[in-house]
Amino acid sequence: MAAEGASSPIVEAAIDIGSNTVHLLVAMVTEHGLTTLADEGAGLGLGDVVDAEGRLPWGARSDLLDVLAAQAEIARRWHARDLALLGTEPIRRASDRDEIVAAVIGRIGCRLDVLAHAEEAELTLLGVTGGASVPDQLLVTDIGGGSSEWVVVGPESAPATGVLPSGSRRLTAACATADPPSVADLARLRSEATRLAADSIAAPPVDRAILTGGTATNLAKVLTALGEEAAPTLTRTGVDAVMHAIAGVPSVVVAERFRLSTARARVLPAGAALVLALFDVFGLDEATVSDASLREGAVLALARAGGDWRERLSHLTHGWRSVPLSGSAGDAALEAGKALPRAS
Repeated sequence: MAAEGASSPIVEAAIDIGSNTVHLLVAMVTEHGLTTLADEGAGLGLGDVVDAEGRLPWGARSDLLDVLAAQAEIARRWHARDLALLGTEPIRRASDRDEIVAAVIGRIGCRLDVLAHAEEAELTLLGVTGGASVPDQLLVTDIGGGSSEWVVVGPESAPATGVLPSGSRRLTAACATADPPSVADLARLRSEATRLAADSIAAPPVDRAILTGGTATNLAKVLTALGEEAAPTLTRTGVDAVMHAIAGVPSVVVAERFRLSTARARVLPAGAALVLALFDVFGLDEATVSDASLREGAVLALARAGGDWRERLSHLTHGWRSVPLSGSAGDAALEAGKALPRAS
């Protein structure tokens, strides 16, 4: 690891292997924040594969390795100093995860870190706060496809983390297999999300909340299209408005109307039900939506702690603005080519 006193801009990269998408972020990091250089996603639906098979069979594993190789090459083209490969819910649950880790090292040449729920939540917190300490009790929640991690942190308290053992894709599969979902399906989504949240979360007190992930950003996108002035703040009323607007509408129509991917549109009712359940259990009426995620958190953690980021993660969640960058890579990456467009 380079000397910690350096403060030149550096380039870091992270790939998140999630239930719905395998997503790359490459960013230039300075003392003032980060600038996105590349942001690309590939929808592999690994969560569905693991749910059905309990593992990643040869075809799914081959697809994953091909995507990782292509995304790693993009990171190399931008001269990223480090590349963090992050396995989340589908890799955690796969019975052959050790074989997956070995295959990734053999093909990509990088270690695959299979994250614990707490690590995933804390990386998301870092991404959302940008490394600044927080002045109040803040809840950050990422509603994923297979699970929903949450973390609460305050100015004087260590991060408290937890997990809601469902996400938009998993809840859809359990309660709303028809497309479009019926009124009864929507009621089942809401009831099951409420039950899961009440059973799995002993909620600490919070002053405010930030939601991140595809569910939150797509709900905000729909609210904006509906003319809701509050977007990108999600309120109970706003989430109910989204549920009403998409009720009984096929996902392909929802996707076209609101410019979403069909896969995202298909699971949006379940995501909305999970947001409302989290509002209930934490006693909230609204939450801010952030585009940042654990990928931004991983990039920032790499820049501040290098290869030791996992050991220093809980320390970094309290704000690392006083911690200088751990090394430098110069500005050459900005000359490597035109920045790739952000993934939708």
